[in-house]
Amino acid sequence: MNEQYIWPLVGVFLGWLLSAIAAGWKAREADRRSIGKLLAKLIRIHSHVRILQAASETFKDNVSNWEEYEQIRKYVSNKHFLEPIIDIEKLHSAVDEISGVYPMESLQLRELIDLLSKAKSASFIAASKNNDVYVRLLSAHEVGLDLAAKELEKGIRVLALKHSVVTYIQIILKLQKGVRGLTGNEDFMKKFSAETWSAIRQAQQDAQADGLASGDPAA
Repeated sequence: MNEQYIWPLVGVFLGWLLSAIAAGWKAREADRRSIGKLLAKLIRIHSHVRILQAASETFKDNVSNWEEYEQIRKYVSNKHFLEPIIDIEKLHSAVDEISGVYPMESLQLRELIDLLSKAKSASFIAASKNNDVYVRLLSAHEVGLDLAAKELEKGIRVLALKHSVVTYIQIILKLQKGVRGLTGNEDFMKKFSAETWSAIRQAQQDAQADGLASGDPAA
């Protein structure tokens, strides 16, 4: 074949190859950005779960009965766990962003988010009046929450590795540091417990005062 035809063909091929490489690189970078945003949200949710678990154990040592404990557990869950609610909506959007590339991981994360949302809404106020019933329900709830936390951590590790090896190492170190920090900072947890219980007492007093002011006989 004449060289005057070969070199133009080579040029076309090289141009196509460079365009394909550039397009692939851009797609890869877009995927990494989506994974990075999702990871940041998942790590925050994981922190919420571990703090709730650590705080709950501290509360058990500072209450006189299960009814009292359930009030403070439910208060903390409503006030601090998976809040503000808009974060969950943003988390769903972030999960959707990776669903086209990682459908199975996306599905698993959605199931975990739904499970954690149900854990947040769980209330055992009525059951807390019966110690045996309450302990069984609470134990099942805590086991489910712990399994969800472990699955969430597993999902974080998988996505971190898909992002980059450097990110994977950084997140592993952060997760390990987070666990050590929670289990080793008893003073913080006791202070958090005391402040939370004080807030509950104040809320009860305010509600009672409002009831008296409105003439509500139930107050």
